[in-house]
Amino acid sequence: MKKWIISSGNRPFSEFVSHYQSVSDSSIDATMVEYIRGKKAYTKWDADSENVDIEYHDGLKQSAVGGYLNGTKGKIIKVLFLLLLFFLGFVVGYLVRRGVHEKYFSSLQSTGLQFAFEFKIEDAKFLEKEIQSDNIKEYLRNFSLKPRSAGTSWGKDVATVIQRHWEQSALDDVRLEKYFVLLSYPPLNGSNLVLTVDEKTNATVTNFTNKPANAELKPYLAYSANGIAFGKLVYANYGRREDFMVLQKLNVSVGGCVVLMRLGKAHRGDKVRWAFEMGAVGALLYPDPADYVGQHKLFPKGLGLPGDAIVYGSLKTFPGDPETPGLPSIDVAYRPIPGSDLGLPKIPAQPISYNDARILLSIMSGPDPPTSWIGGLNVTYRVGPGFESPNETQTVKLEVNNMLQRREIANVIGVIYGRIERDEYVIVGCHHDTWTTGASDPGTGMAVMMETVRAFGALRKSGWAPSRSLIFASWDAEEFGIIGSTEWVEDHGKELMDNTVAYINIDSTVTGNYTLEALGSPFMRRVLYEATKEVSVYQFEDQPLTVYDLWRNRSPQGQMNPHSIPKLDILGSGSDFVSFMSGYGVPSLHLQFVNNDLDFDYPLYHTDYDIYDSIANFVDPSFNASAILARVVATIAVKLTDTLVLPFGCDDYVDEMNRGLAVLKRKYGVFLLEHGILTDILQKAINHFDRAANIHYSSFAKMNGTDNVLLYHEFNHQLMQVERTFILPQPINNSTRFRHAIFGPHREDIHEGVVFPTIIDAILCAQRNATVENVEQIKMRMATVVQLLRMAGGMLISSAVTHYTGDSFL
Repeated sequence: MKKWIISSGNRPFSEFVSHYQSVSDSSIDATMVEYIRGKKAYTKWDADSENVDIEYHDGLKQSAVGGYLNGTKGKIIKVLFLLLLFFLGFVVGYLVRRGVHEKYFSSLQSTGLQFAFEFKIEDAKFLEKEIQSDNIKEYLRNFSLKPRSAGTSWGKDVATVIQRHWEQSALDDVRLEKYFVLLSYPPLNGSNLVLTVDEKTNATVTNFTNKPANAELKPYLAYSANGIAFGKLVYANYGRREDFMVLQKLNVSVGGCVVLMRLGKAHRGDKVRWAFEMGAVGALLYPDPADYVGQHKLFPKGLGLPGDAIVYGSLKTFPGDPETPGLPSIDVAYRPIPGSDLGLPKIPAQPISYNDARILLSIMSGPDPPTSWIGGLNVTYRVGPGFESPNETQTVKLEVNNMLQRREIANVIGVIYGRIERDEYVIVGCHHDTWTTGASDPGTGMAVMMETVRAFGALRKSGWAPSRSLIFASWDAEEFGIIGSTEWVEDHGKELMDNTVAYINIDSTVTGNYTLEALGSPFMRRVLYEATKEVSVYQFEDQPLTVYDLWRNRSPQGQMNPHSIPKLDILGSGSDFVSFMSGYGVPSLHLQFVNNDLDFDYPLYHTDYDIYDSIANFVDPSFNASAILARVVATIAVKLTDTLVLPFGCDDYVDEMNRGLAVLKRKYGVFLLEHGILTDILQKAINHFDRAANIHYSSFAKMNGTDNVLLYHEFNHQLMQVERTFILPQPINNSTRFRHAIFGPHREDIHEGVVFPTIIDAILCAQRNATVENVEQIKMRMATVVQLLRMAGGMLISSAVTHYTGDSFL
């Protein structure tokens, strides 16, 4: 073999795909597609067909010619010689690349592009058969033995266990990616205090600090402010902004008070923020039996939450490390000086049980609340402030001494390399950290994830390889506020925006077994429908009932339409999809099996009662729902990796925007008209995008069936960039991660997804304070959305080089 010696630097490598495999005749298709896309520059020594090898040196060896090449004449000769070498290298490189190019297309013509890049139903059926409910059951049993809080030794242990299992599943690469993030823990010594004290004597009357007998973790709320708060108690229902407005109408001020609020209806961090904005000095959060028991028997006889349960959670309302917004929390990252404002809560807050809340509410004074504020405790609900006689001299003392500590977290990343489009990624993710033993959250998700990875490993061993790369990710520190996934996305942001086809998220995958709940980008609708039609729930009179049938019957998009398609909800926040979708415009999907009553879906969530027995005895005894969801996830993944033409429908996007615009008009139309704002411009922009998408699809239809891989790649690439086009340069709602202009979290409840969040955010601000500046902000944001829609449409039809005489928006 001839050996070439070169002095050039190494070629660039993908951050994900860490091992470059040399070109061979059997793999020429994959490397040629990379060449066509311009990801690497190939020269003569890259082709095994030329029988060459590479040896790298730091510099060229010095010439042994001697003094003849010294002086001005020598320098001229050297320059001419180098120019000649450069020209010859360029010509040779071009000829070799052309030869590889021709060989690649010759191979496609002889085998057929569809054969080289094809989804096979046999692969999906292999995965369906391979995924077994008994395996998921054992995974869950093992994962729910002890708590796995991020940043602890137990949290590190579980990441190592996942890594070892994945390495045994025939993945091409498995590794830990670590970050150093700011986490919040309960006090090491002692506990946070909730007391009633006598104002005159300062003596403690009642101590509410006890924790459940089975609790591993001291009661606390992550990222609460530290401090001591004294104040009269005020009951504020769910602690929503509208609830505080009701208190104002009742002439009840929360200024200088401690506010008692029910969990539910809004993010706990928003409740504390609104309480602070209204002047409260502290906050207590409890699970009311009306929301956490209902008709259930108390655990362990049912899923009703026992009276001593503490509900844990994070008060941070934005994803990622508080110290490094927009940047990954690597060891050399800049972090602000201690005492800087990190956007965390400003008042102390603490969770209490409903047994403790009952004692407090039973002695409350003040007016009666609205009927809708009355919960499930056997007391007379009053709003305060303070207590009635003979307890009027008592006040509430709240003391929080949480610890903020920078600790190491670890994501587990596993990759199966794509054989054709190796640098296009389909990602499946679930987090592995918990508050307690976390059987439901995220135990059911991790059990599904582990079985899905094992099944793909078995398929890999059978000889299959994906056409695009398939990445599995087990995230850390999700419970603290979606930290592990966010840091990883920020670490690889540019690459993910360029190369990621889709992200599929699982978390608490089974909290009921009534129907499928799906949230996602409209681009994921088509592949989800296809996958659910291929996965059976059970046989009925020799006819399979598919997941699609069950989903459509029990969760239709149109409640009054018997022919309605299943409901795909809008993504808000609350799990690891948020940084992919809202931060970087990666089409994302979140899947879960739920109960028929979402208000009582899984009352043991985030408590010490979220244990294996609750799932095995009440939620999914056969573990069939878990297995079915794993099969849906696997089918979606294999379709996205192996389907030549990405199943993304711009018409689905248009339909969702039109529905969202109708909702916006219904809720805010009168207010907008009062301030001279018309929504016609939005409708025109949606129509413009729709026409551009139709042109894009029509152009593709004319060349469909050909073996021109460049055309297929261009079609897919344009579709992948549509979602990215809607990412705003500036964030919505003061979060660096909420930047999607079309879909995203609602300002008043980040768990709720809405259409046109940036516009709705501005409308809500103007409704509270209709200044000229706030009204103009609505117009500005509406104009921004219009421009992004025009840009997305223009990108689909390459408007920079192909002039499109569409409607004007002036």
